[in-house]
Amino acid sequence: MYGGIASKIGTLAKKGSAVDVTPAAVNWTGTLGNDDISPCADYTEEQILGINQAITLTFTVTATSGTPPSVYYRKASSPTSYSPEYCDSSNQYGGTPTPEGKTTGGFSTLYNGSSLVVSSLSVSSGDYLAFFGFGNAPPFPPAVHSVTIRINNQSDSNAVLDTIIFQQIM
Repeated sequence: MYGGIASKIGTLAKKGSAVDVTPAAVNWTGTLGNDDISPCADYTEEQILGINQAITLTFTVTATSGTPPSVYYRKASSPTSYSPEYCDSSNQYGGTPTPEGKTTGGFSTLYNGSSLVVSSLSVSSGDYLAFFGFGNAPPFPPAVHSVTIRINNQSDSNAVLDTIIFQQIM
């Protein structure tokens, strides 16, 4: 009698140990940017959940118009802190203004305005991944400058996780 129960528990334990490399749905804000030359720009952040081992994300960049903005990222175990008294809280793109300008808060360059600096990144369940774009364009003539970043899960047959468009209107 006890052998049968132990056998069933062993079978259930084996089923629970399956490798899961498909994270829960993420939805980084679709279009982000800044509309002047302030030290702040909108950012978007999501927590990676639903996987039981580290996965590799890959990034593809398409410059869609003008002089594309640089794109920055932050991977951390806690969310990005936000200081509303520092940045203008009126964001026209729907994201959240970056906490302390473009180079603080642990952000690193993903795309420098002309080439991809980081092409892949390992993330684990519970990691927070934030992105923001910051313009490289001169203030004149006024124009929309944009870049699109596609995020794929290389660990899951390169499934597309999301696409983000970064714009600077100057």
